[in-house]
Amino acid sequence: MKSSEEQWLLDLRASARADSRAYDLVRSLTDDVGPRFSGTPGEAAAVQWALEAMRRVGLTNVRAEPAPTVLWERGAVERVELLAPRRERLVATALGGSVPTLGGAVEAQVVEATSMEEIDRLGREKLEGRILYLHHVMPRLQDGTGYNAGGWARTAGASRAAKYGAVGFVIRSIATHSMRVAHSGVLHYDGDLGKIPAAALSPPDGDLLHRLIAGGARVRLAIELGCRPMPAGESSNVIGEIPGTDLADQIVLFGAHLDSWDVGRGAVDDGAGCAMALDVARMIHALPKRPRRTLRIALFANEELGAGGGRAYAAAHAGEASRHYVAMEADQGDGAPWALRVPEHRKDAPAGG
Repeated sequence: MKSSEEQWLLDLRASARADSRAYDLVRSLTDDVGPRFSGTPGEAAAVQWALEAMRRVGLTNVRAEPAPTVLWERGAVERVELLAPRRERLVATALGGSVPTLGGAVEAQVVEATSMEEIDRLGREKLEGRILYLHHVMPRLQDGTGYNAGGWARTAGASRAAKYGAVGFVIRSIATHSMRVAHSGVLHYDGDLGKIPAAALSPPDGDLLHRLIAGGARVRLAIELGCRPMPAGESSNVIGEIPGTDLADQIVLFGAHLDSWDVGRGAVDDGAGCAMALDVARMIHALPKRPRRTLRIALFANEELGAGGGRAYAAAHAGEASRHYVAMEADQGDGAPWALRVPEHRKDAPAGG
């Protein structure tokens, strides 16, 4: 005979298989709200959408909590153009947080590196006054580590190039597709180094530069970006709960991030995660028996520009940190789960620890 906990899980699994509404949630978020970049009207609309969605699925204590946020504006000008050995406009997009080009375009010879270590080996002798092209080809790996490595190259590459006197930075988009579409993403400047304009090229355009340089061509680029960092502003994390029964003071936190980049609708990053969190809450609320612990759903603000919403949540709830029994976030797309990982320092923790 199954225990009540086992039967509760079986009922939840059956409900998920028979009546998922996650697709409808993603469709509504992406079609009705659209892009929801930090500090934009789209983000404000997404907060209202999330508040209403949480109430519809039956959550209580639904509220928007303030989350200080980094702001950045892409601007109307985004031009990366091949000047030599011939002229061609390339498909590119500024990396989030990039500084603009001041007084017109930056034009310079291009030097290629294929890793962060190679940037160091090139040094000032090869990079000063040049534009660095980082040819990092992301491998297609099931566990997401290919993106993690590429994300580090994108995040830190501009400052590493600036360390040796480079005047601009471009990187092959951190993506596995071969479409002529550029993939944005955040960068972080090292405060002790100069800030140089930075952009991502579509994979085919990055491959073009790689072939030209490998063939011995003297490659020159022009980079013109109208983006700019802006003063910090306010956003909101959206929170809702299903109160528990006999262990209600313990919190199971399930989160996703509500914001998206401005150049897309964020269906996968992270509309899918938002839908998972909301639909799990709906199905648990519909069960005849409530969970023992409190389920808290959190849709975080401003993940894309530096996880501001997550930091704000940690600060606001520091006093109840010990009450968090489990914390999970969905931010690696959709699809069937295939692994469960526990942080190394928690593997031997006793149950309930």
